[in-house]
Amino acid sequence: MEGAEIPSTNTGLLNRPNRGRVKVFLICLLVSAFIWFMRALSDDYAHQQAIPVNVVGLRSDFTIGNDIPTHIELSMNSHGFGMIGEALSKNLDTLRLDLSHIEAGGQYTMSPQKIKFAAQEMFGGDMDIVQMTPETFQVSVVKKMTKLVGIEPLVNVEVEENFFLRRDAFAIPDSIEIQGSESVLQFIHSIQTEPLELKSISRSDTLTALLTCPPGIKLPSTKVKVVIPVDEYTEKSIVLPINLPEVGAEYYLKTFPDSVRITFLVGLKEYETVTSSMFQASVDPGDLTKLESAYKLPVVLTRQPESISQIQLSPGRVEFVLLSK
Repeated sequence: MEGAEIPSTNTGLLNRPNRGRVKVFLICLLVSAFIWFMRALSDDYAHQQAIPVNVVGLRSDFTIGNDIPTHIELSMNSHGFGMIGEALSKNLDTLRLDLSHIEAGGQYTMSPQKIKFAAQEMFGGDMDIVQMTPETFQVSVVKKMTKLVGIEPLVNVEVEENFFLRRDAFAIPDSIEIQGSESVLQFIHSIQTEPLELKSISRSDTLTALLTCPPGIKLPSTKVKVVIPVDEYTEKSIVLPINLPEVGAEYYLKTFPDSVRITFLVGLKEYETVTSSMFQASVDPGDLTKLESAYKLPVVLTRQPESISQIQLSPGRVEFVLLSK
């Protein structure tokens, strides 16, 4: 009928009569959860935790001369509130054992009482430590020494064709001053980097490498720069006179030709620096008694720079005559 009002059904879960009931239910649920949570926190719990160990307070001229445990396994009983405090605490990262009382080198025992006292200080009174593993250990305190050793890069490099390493990879700095006990330092002559693998290299590069630290050693830095010096090959030729050796008091040697062409590969960056003064060519007369039956003598290089490769001599053998002085 036109103009008639449509009656409201009001039968949904959140209709006006039910909204109050839902609010009351939610409040009761929250209160129940809070009461359960508080009761759970008041209960006792047993749990285990591995705690990192660090010694502190040691005089600056002393160091630890033996391996000590890196972690201590603690079995503990705690209230739930204590566990929350433990989780929120910022001081539970490391179990710190104070060695500030030590005035001389020697063997010292970290007793269960000392370890437990340090743990109780760290956790507070809400933790009851039931068991520790290990319960005790020895600390060897020795005089600290320093030693300057070289840095040895461990690099495996594969260069592209027509490229080469101008020299072995080297570190910057090339040495480092390490600290430790005398008994440890005497066996360490260099510090190596972690291995670096490089493939298809066609240019020089500088990388950051981590240093490997032997046990019982302290390093002032954990990283170094490693330089990989790569260059491109190019060909170069030099003509040299043949140096004639002495063959006796009555004769001297003359060769035909009296010069030799040396062809070799050298890096582009060293092309201009490689000169004829770096070379010396000669002939090898061998057994003088056989000179008369020899037809040609081999040409050899008696001096050459280390930076060249693939050396070719032309001619490789030369004719000769023996002339009277």
